[in-house]
Formats: sequence, structure tokens, C-alpha cells
Amino acid sequence: MALRLSLVLAALSYGLAVLALLVDTTHRETKRACSTIRKTAISVATKLQTSHFSSALGYYEGNIEWTDANTIEDIYNLMHLSNVSTWRDLIYQTQIGQLGLAHLDLWDFFFNGSFDDAGWTLLLFIRFRDFIGPKDGNFQYFETSTYQVYDYIVGEYTSDCGGGVWWSRARNYKNTITNALFMHISAAMYIRHRDTPGYLQNAIDTWKWLAGSGLRDKDHLWFDGLRRCQVSDRRKWTYNQGVIASGLGLLYAATGNKTYLTEAEKTLDAAIDFMTVNGILKEVCDDATQSTCDEDQLIFKGIFTKHLQYYIDQAGRAARDKYSVFLSVQSSAVYFYSTGADNAKDPGSVWYHQDNGGSIYTPRSIASGLEAHIAAAKVGLNFSPLQ
Repeated sequence: MALRLSLVLAALSYGLAVLALLVDTTHRETKRACSTIRKTAISVATKLQTSHFSSALGYYEGNIEWTDANTIEDIYNLMHLSNVSTWRDLIYQTQIGQLGLAHLDLWDFFFNGSFDDAGWTLLLFIRFRDFIGPKDGNFQYFETSTYQVYDYIVGEYTSDCGGGVWWSRARNYKNTITNALFMHISAAMYIRHRDTPGYLQNAIDTWKWLAGSGLRDKDHLWFDGLRRCQVSDRRKWTYNQGVIASGLGLLYAATGNKTYLTEAEKTLDAAIDFMTVNGILKEVCDDATQSTCDEDQLIFKGIFTKHLQYYIDQAGRAARDKYSVFLSVQSSAVYFYSTGADNAKDPGSVWYHQDNGGSIYTPRSIASGLEAHIAAAKVGLNFSPLQ
């Protein structure tokens, strides 16, 4: 290219912003998507499954439970979007899925007292149940497992520090992600089980606790967590911001209260303003020359895009018009910078710049790039990174 990609993307963003006025958008779980971006996502998912997933062992290379739960959720999110069933039985080949199918209450053993891991698993079970529907013979088993895992988390919501769920059985840390997940899941459960109002109250109470916890800075970005009821980890990761927003979107869907949308978009806008370079997401550990991200952090940016998609699913047309350009640009950056325009590599961890040796390539970075493509295919504009 004659121009640096950042300039190309800047010009593209302007053109797409104009086109946004003309694009037909819909409310909630629309399956309309740009077919080429969808094909790109399917291609990445195929490589991920064929090269990095062991059906014999039931996990992806590295065997990290919470990122595996996210990745499996991504595959079902993609199939739901694309109306395909290529990997319909994936969950039954995984350790998480086998325990869900057995619906034995062995979750404390499985999670080893990690309540954010339990939250990620619940997101997977909810997405999977939506995919197969109640007529499927296994639906009830996963519903039972969903109730069991939910009750497992509820038991860790305590009055310490004024409320909130503990991060782990050690009960020495209350953090943003565990509580954002609990808010999201509680609101999602209420929407599916409106005859159980306790779910909604749990979501509302968790948001009230988060809002008063001191975990949010003056720019409406969220720190990582509290020890002894004081902010002890002031790092700001992209995924915290995304899951907060998706949970608030579900609270809006459950109550009709637009204040939740306002709060969500304060955080989303701040993330776009302060956690990007040239409009492209950058984690604090990302570096085009020498990244320092660990395996957990490799997937954070993709989770942000996925939960921005989930937010738009609930918030509707205005949110799609506002954020579709951003999601399309993330997908384009993953394609051109992270993967390479010749599609020679799996998506790497650095999106904001061409890789100069700092991008990290693992199943977590691939899943993160996949999430960006899925989100753009679902609620982005009709722009294809292949064109």
C-alpha cells in the first residue's frame, strides 16, 4: 500500500460514518451480516478448530478453562449469526460441556473456587442453550447445570466492602470482571426466566455496588479490583469495559430504563478514546516490537468487541449507528495488521500496528481476532476487509 494503514483506516472510517446514515439496522438478535466478513470469521474458526483444538483431550492448546469457555461461546455465536451447524456438537467434545451435560453438581471441584471462571462458563451455557433451543433433548441438562453454576456464584455475594461477589474462594479480592459477569448473567437469566424476579434484583444490586465501589475512574473506565475494600489494582483492561457495557445493555432490556444505556456508553466512549491507537484497540501490554501480555490478556480485546456486539444487540439502532464503524475498523485491523493481508498467519495479539516481532500467536490471540470478525459481521457496516 502507498499509504500507512492507519491513514487508510482513518479515511475508511470517515466514509463508513457517512454510509452509516444509509444502512438499515435492526433491534436485538439480528442475523444480518456482511457475507465476506462472515466468511473470514468462518475461515479463522475453521483453522482454530482444526489446528488448535483437541477433541481427544477436550480443550484448546494451553488448556485455560476460562478462555476455552469464551472460545467455545464464540463458535456458537458465529453459528447463530451464520445459520450454520458445522460445529454444533463442539460442546460435547469439551470438558466443560461434558460436565454440563452430566449436570452433576461438581462445580466447586471443576472451578477450584474461581468465580469469574464460573461466570464465563455461564455465558457459554446461556449462548449454547439459545443456540439449540428448548426442543433439543439436552437443553434441560444444560439448564440444570446453569442453575447450579449460578447458585455457586450467588453464594459468594457478601456484605464485605458493601456487597459484590468475591473473585475466588480465598475471599481477599473483589474485582470488576467477576461482578460485571454476575450483573450480565443475572439480567440475562431474568430475561429468560421472568417468573424469577430475584435474578433482576441481583443484577440491579450488583450494578449499584459496582457504581459505588470506587472501581470507576473520573473518565468512566474501570480499574481491575479491590483488596481490603480499596482499589489495589489500578490497571484498566479492555475486557472489563466491554462486559460492564453488555451487562448494562441487558439491564436496559430487562427494565426499559435508558439510564443504563447512558452509563454503558460513558464507558464505551472512554474506552474508544483512551484505549486505542488511531482508533484501534491496544491493551497496555501490547507492543508491536515486544509485547508483555500473558495468555489471559491475549483475549481481552476480542472480548471487548464481543460484548460491544452484545450491548448493541440490546441497545438497538442508535447504538449500532454509533459503534458499527468502530467494530468494522477493528476487524479490518485484525485482518491487515494482525493476520496479514495475504492471510498467511493466524491472528496475533497486536492489532494497532504491523507486527515488528511483538505480536504473540496462540489460540487465545486467534479467538480474540475471531471475536472481532464476528462482531463486525453481526453489527458492523457492510465493509469487507477482503475488498
